[in-house]
Amino acid sequence: MEKIRNNPNKFTELRKRAAKNVNGNALDFPGNLVDLPLSVDNTQKLIHELRVYHIELEMQNEELQHAQLEQEKSRARFFDLYNSAPFGYVTLGEDYRIQEINLKGASLLGLEKSDLINQPLTRFIVSEDQDIFYLHHRKVEKKETCELRMLQKDGSWFWSQLEMTIVYDSELKTNEYRAVFMDITERKKSEELLHNNHFELEKRVKERTIELEEASYKALKSEEQFQQIIEILPVAIICQNVTGVIFSNSEAMNLVNSVNKQVFKNQSFIAFLHPEDKKSYTDQFNQVLSEEVPLKSFPARIVQVQGTIIDVELFLAPFTYQGEPAVHITAYNVTRRKRNEVELFKAEKLQSISILAGGIAHDFNNYLTVLLGNISMAMSNKNDPEKLYKYLEHTKEATLQTKKLAFQLLVFAKGGKPVKEWVAIDQLIIESANFVLSGSNVSCHFSIPEGLFMVEIDKGQITQVLYNIIINSVQALSEGGSIHVKAENMKLDSNKDNNVHLATGEYVNISITDNGPGIPEKSLRKIFDPFFTTKENGNGLGLAGAYTIIKNHEGFINAESEVGRGTTLSFKIPASSRYNKFIFKNDKIIYGVGKILVMDDEEAIREVVGHMLTFMGYEPHFAKDGNDAVDSYIRAKQSDQPFDLVILDMTIKGGKGGESTIKELLSQDPEVKAIVSSGYSKDPIISNFRAYGFKGVAKKPFSIEELSKIINDIRQS
Repeated sequence: MEKIRNNPNKFTELRKRAAKNVNGNALDFPGNLVDLPLSVDNTQKLIHELRVYHIELEMQNEELQHAQLEQEKSRARFFDLYNSAPFGYVTLGEDYRIQEINLKGASLLGLEKSDLINQPLTRFIVSEDQDIFYLHHRKVEKKETCELRMLQKDGSWFWSQLEMTIVYDSELKTNEYRAVFMDITERKKSEELLHNNHFELEKRVKERTIELEEASYKALKSEEQFQQIIEILPVAIICQNVTGVIFSNSEAMNLVNSVNKQVFKNQSFIAFLHPEDKKSYTDQFNQVLSEEVPLKSFPARIVQVQGTIIDVELFLAPFTYQGEPAVHITAYNVTRRKRNEVELFKAEKLQSISILAGGIAHDFNNYLTVLLGNISMAMSNKNDPEKLYKYLEHTKEATLQTKKLAFQLLVFAKGGKPVKEWVAIDQLIIESANFVLSGSNVSCHFSIPEGLFMVEIDKGQITQVLYNIIINSVQALSEGGSIHVKAENMKLDSNKDNNVHLATGEYVNISITDNGPGIPEKSLRKIFDPFFTTKENGNGLGLAGAYTIIKNHEGFINAESEVGRGTTLSFKIPASSRYNKFIFKNDKIIYGVGKILVMDDEEAIREVVGHMLTFMGYEPHFAKDGNDAVDSYIRAKQSDQPFDLVILDMTIKGGKGGESTIKELLSQDPEVKAIVSSGYSKDPIISNFRAYGFKGVAKKPFSIEELSKIINDIRQS
């Protein structure tokens, strides 16, 4: 009927056609149905037209209902986005009473939304910070942020960053305030620790001021208004479903360092991730998308459009978009924080070494006393072969102990990807504990069974884990006490006893228990978090580093504590029982024949290695640097008397080292057999020597037995 009212000509034409059919002439259709001749034809035609109008009216009604339904869906979609945001949004009246608040805001204050309505916001601000709030209100038109402490239901407080804007409500003819606030407690703690970066971070926050001029509570009804709210948030926000990115704000564009507003169009967010992080992201994304987990956070790396790699922290939360599951992604740039962590990690190692310094000096002096004493006695009995051999044997034993001590010190400087080998860990546990406890007032008891599985580990990194855990126990036992170190074999099954989500198989579980004061539950939950510490001079990276190392070994670390009774830290690492049958210590010299070239810039090392090789039956030749070594190798090959093997020192002072030398040798002879030799280095060559063309590694210092086994293994392979 609306169509007929809007188009009267159509109705007049209908009257004329009806009258013409009856009388043969075009007549005006009566304006009143009572004036219409009640013929059968007219009645049928009128009924026909009324049916047409009725159908048109129904179609118009369906179109209106469909438009209303789409509007409701749009409103519900952005209401979900509003509530799933990682920030608190609140609308205030002129008297600062809360008119509306989202779920995150209510959660931050520890109350239900219904309990917060009509409550003054100032009730939830620490009294000492009330002036900050009122001063911020007076400057609200400048769109500035402020930082203040807000109260929770239980009386505790948290640091909050708050920004308000004023909006005039034309319907109510009053002003109302829109505010966004977030929990920045962890950031404030980090600022205390990283005070050198405080002013720069504060400047960044101010530069990213949140402009909420158009963001009233009525924006819940408008998709455009909600997009404006998200657009001006100072963090990168990307919304994605299974087909790709459906929304991204300007900060997301800045995150990938692009000036193109369409940079995410027809893309998946995974396209901007580092290749090594894509699988992890896909797994986490699918879990959140299927709502197996309510929220997921994890570190990743983004490759910006110019190729620069930055570190980010990603937060994934599920929400619904047009009736389909989607994921709300919040990304924080943490590149600067990562750099600071590296520097603090170095400081942690230095602090750990200082703790051990007393015990190290004591043990080192003891070993030197044994060495000097036995050398003196050997020199005094040079004409008595039996006594001479005995004193030299004692000297060798003390030297090996000193070697272990030096290795334990070097552990603190080592990092990165683990260089794994199969190890009998029982002796490593005992040596590490005794090393840390040397000179302390803490005793240690061991429970280590025979037949403990072999483990595939980086000895240095696992030693560091043991050091960090035991040092924490010693610091907790400031008045003295005892710790109990226990190791045991275990097998994890996929269906039972596997609540730590490790792969099924064999493991060694190592636990270290002290009888100290214990750790409160609130602190225990954060014990592996970077920068979390309860010590006055601590930086919170010792156990965080241990967590990372165990994770890189495909293991699991856990902490349990009871206040007043003590703390237990335990970790599980992959193991195997089958290697016990084949791995054994070989103290025998393996003899052989052949020509071996030794490259080292230290004359003393060349001399002693030459003596070792000669004693084994080999013919040693020497080079001071890479150029000398390459020339000697080429001359020997051209004379049909090639070298059977070369030993290359990785670092040559002022000359060509092992890495450059092996490249030249491989270009001359792709079949060259070379050993890289090094006292200490974090260079990837040591952990991945085969990728650089080496056949083996000889770590200094090495004994004649160890060197003979390395040479034999390479020549037999």
